[in-house]
Amino acid sequence: MIYFKLRSDKLFHEDCGDYLSYGMDIFDRRNDLLIRSIPDISVQRTALEQLIMQCNKSCVDIIHIDDIIEDFLL
Repeated sequence: MIYFKLRSDKLFHEDCGDYLSYGMDIFDRRNDLLIRSIPDISVQRTALEQLIMQCNKSCVDIIHIDDIIEDFLL
C-alpha cells in the first residue's frame, strides 16, 4: 500500500524567475519510505491537494500515477 503527499519546491525559470511549484511524494505505507517523488506538477496548490486526496481515498496504484497526472494537466 502507498500514500501520496503534497510537496513544494522553490524553482527558477529564466523566463519567469523564481516560482513556487507543487508536486507529489509517494510513500510506502508499511515503513513510510519515499518510493517516488514527482516535482513541479503545478503551481495551483489547491487543485493538486484535491488530486492527492482523491488518490489516497481511491487507493490508487503507483502504476497509474503517470496517467493520472497527465489527465490532471490536460
